[in-house]
Amino acid sequence: MGAFLVRALPCMCIALFLAQLGWKAATPSADLPRTKVRHFLERQPGRQLAIVRYADGHDTRNEWVYNAADIDASQVIWARDMGAARNRELFDYYRDRKVWLIRPDQTPPGVSPY
Repeated sequence: MGAFLVRALPCMCIALFLAQLGWKAATPSADLPRTKVRHFLERQPGRQLAIVRYADGHDTRNEWVYNAADIDASQVIWARDMGAARNRELFDYYRDRKVWLIRPDQTPPGVSPY
């Protein structure tokens, strides 16, 4: 019995760790700054366009711009700030949306009408 427990315990620990890791990956924390901003935008009336302006030196592993598969049907569309001229093309294409400027590198993240 002792030998069985010595062999089984590490396997059970690994299985529980992997199960918890998978569960956390499947359910993003409501405390994440992007999640808070997304929830705010989803509560606004109508459809939204979020222009994300990163600060110089932004940590590229902290990405804010990603969208659902059917972008045009999404309530909130995320896009990187591309400068005035290229942003204007985006605004013209999504003219039915309220445009927001998101500054994720501020504490707390800046959210204001564009």
